[in-house]
Amino acid sequence: MLQVNDLSKVYKGGFFSKDKLTAVESVSFQIKKGDCFGIIGESGSGKTTIGKIVAGLLKPTSGELYIDGKNILKNSEMKTSNFRRRVQMIFQEPDGVMDPRWKIERSMMEPLDIHFSLNRNQKIEKVNYWLETVGLTPEHLERYPFELSGGQLQRLAFARALSMEPDLIIADEPTSSLDVSVQAQILTLMKKIQKRYELTILFITHDLYVARQMCSEIAVMQNGRFVETGSAEGVFDHPQEKYTQMLIDSQLPLDFSVRKKLEYTGECYDGKFCRNYCK
Repeated sequence: MLQVNDLSKVYKGGFFSKDKLTAVESVSFQIKKGDCFGIIGESGSGKTTIGKIVAGLLKPTSGELYIDGKNILKNSEMKTSNFRRRVQMIFQEPDGVMDPRWKIERSMMEPLDIHFSLNRNQKIEKVNYWLETVGLTPEHLERYPFELSGGQLQRLAFARALSMEPDLIIADEPTSSLDVSVQAQILTLMKKIQKRYELTILFITHDLYVARQMCSEIAVMQNGRFVETGSAEGVFDHPQEKYTQMLIDSQLPLDFSVRKKLEYTGECYDGKFCRNYCK
C-alpha cells in the first residue's frame, strides 16, 4: 500500500551558516494494507519528519514515495485534493485541530464540504456515524473545543480523519498529551477500529509500550536513520541492536531504587548532532 524508498530530508543552515542538519537519511520501508507500522525513537530522531513528508506537509530532499504503486512525489500529486483526502494525519495536540472559534459541528463539516458532494442530511448522517464509532454523541457537535476534554478532542480528531475514508492514517504521538487512563481508552479504541475497518496506519511514538500494543511491524529510529526493523515481537523480545536494547531498558519501573544509569556505546551516525550518551 505504502512504499518509501531511500527517503532523506536535509535542512540548510541559516543565511550566514553553511551547516546542514540531516533530519532523515536514506530511510526505506513499506506498509501493507490493513497493517499498523510503528516508528519508535527519542524526540528529535526524525520520526515526525517522516510522518509530515508522507502526509505531504514537508517536501523531501530526495527519495521516492509510492501509494498503491503510484509515485506521489511526481506531477504535484501531493497538492491534489484527492491526496489530501486519502492521507490523513492525527497530531499530538488535539486542541490544535479544531478551530476554537467554531462549534464542533462546523469543524467536522468543513472537510466534507471540500472533498465530498453531499447534501446537509447526508453530511450529518456521516458525521454522526463516526461520532458514534469513536464513542461520542451528536450533542458534542453543539459544543466549542474549550468545553471538551483532551480525550474527547482526540476522539473527534480521529472521527474527522475517518470521515474522509482515508487509505492511510498517520498517527503522530496521538496519546502522549493525555492522562494514562485516557491513553488506554484511546489506544483500545484505535486498535478496535483499525481491525474493524482494516485501516492502514503509520504510528509514530516514543512510548515502547504503546508501540507494542498498536503495531505489527516496528522500525527503531536514531539520528535520522532506521537502525532496526522487524515484527513487534521480534524487535521487543529479541532486539538485534544495542540502541534498541537501550530503549527497552529505559522503560524501567517507577521505583527509583531499581534504576540505573544507561550508557550507549554503539555506533553513532553523526557525532555533531548526537547526544552525550552516544559518544
